[in-house]
Order: sequence, then C-alpha cells, then structure tokens
Amino acid sequence: MIMHRKSNVFGEFVEADKDFELKIITRFPEKWVLIDTENNQAYQGTKNSIITKIWKPIKSKLIFKKILNSL
Repeated sequence: MIMHRKSNVFGEFVEADKDFELKIITRFPEKWVLIDTENNQAYQGTKNSIITKIWKPIKSKLIFKKILNSL
C-alpha cells in the first residue's frame, strides 16, 4: 500500500518503502537544528550518543523564534 506524507513546507510525498539514515558529522552538535516539517517540531543536536537522545526537542518559543529570525 502506498502511503502519502505531507510536509507543511514542501507539500505531499510518497513515503519510502525503507528507512533512511541521515548523518551529520561535527564537533559542535549543539549548533545543529532539525525541523520536522510534518509535525512542526524542532530539535537541537546534543553530545549524547544514545540514538533516542541525539536530538532534544526545542520547547521554548523564544528559542524557536530566534532560530526563525536567524534564517
């Protein structure tokens, strides 16, 4: 069954039939921001090597506003 996913920024896409790994290699992971455009959640990189804790949710509206203003 073909599954469609909708990005609030980029529109609709067909979901891939396999998982993809996206990597960032850096010595300063805290500077990185990941934005999920399907659910509008933003994350900040961490130095934690546990897969479920590599990205921490950004919950502060002030921080999110600073991110948007810097673009």
